[in-house]
Amino acid sequence: MTSYWLFAVGWVLYGVATLRARVPMAISVAIAVGGLLGYQALLSPWAVPLGLAVGALGIWTIRTRAARTGPSAGGTAMTEPVAW
Repeated sequence: MTSYWLFAVGWVLYGVATLRARVPMAISVAIAVGGLLGYQALLSPWAVPLGLAVGALGIWTIRTRAARTGPSAGGTAMTEPVAW
């Protein structure tokens, strides 16, 4: 029983972390809500919202590219869609 709750809490925290990382709000909220709904994610219908949210995050990540913030800055920021 504890593992179910820790699973849900972990995904909610991951949703909050993606929100703080400036991932689009809709995807971040979908991950957090999917984590709550996915409390019983090993059962087929409950895993669907979380799976769709993680899939949307993957698509968003692939479609954006890292832009350098400056020559001396080591960090990157996701800003522009990739032209296929």
